[in-house]
Amino acid sequence: MTNAVQILIERLKTHPDDFFGAVGEGHRVTKYGYPKFAGVERKLNDLVAEPAVREKNAGRANPYWFLEPEELATLIDAYKDASRKRFDAEIVHLLLAPEPEPVQYQAVTGNGSLVSNYNTTIAPQSLEAEARQADLNARMDSAMRNTKPFKFSI
Repeated sequence: MTNAVQILIERLKTHPDDFFGAVGEGHRVTKYGYPKFAGVERKLNDLVAEPAVREKNAGRANPYWFLEPEELATLIDAYKDASRKRFDAEIVHLLLAPEPEPVQYQAVTGNGSLVSNYNTTIAPQSLEAEARQADLNARMDSAMRNTKPFKFSI
């Protein structure tokens, strides 16, 4: 077995965040970028995907064509095991995560104007974010009031 396959298998066991991202965050880009082995994880996921996904990707070459069948099978088994453990961790994280507090939000209507809806709530927003939004709204209102009509001629 190649060193790379051994390293990936061990890394799947000891550092799954390098493949899947932090629990509760997934493959989101963080200040550190994508998870270190996110590309490897996507390729392995494509190899073990549902038949419909495999059929969609049928024209693509196996990204690990150079591995021996036994190496690939061992790597896929390690990936499946890590995926199952990650699934358990994600469910526990969701169960233990605090409920978001209801907040007020502003919606944009079809004509582009902002409408406050104080009876509907969505995910929490920090006071700092609300203050920034209020400042942006005030600047937008000021800019709209101070805009002069543009005359266009040919």
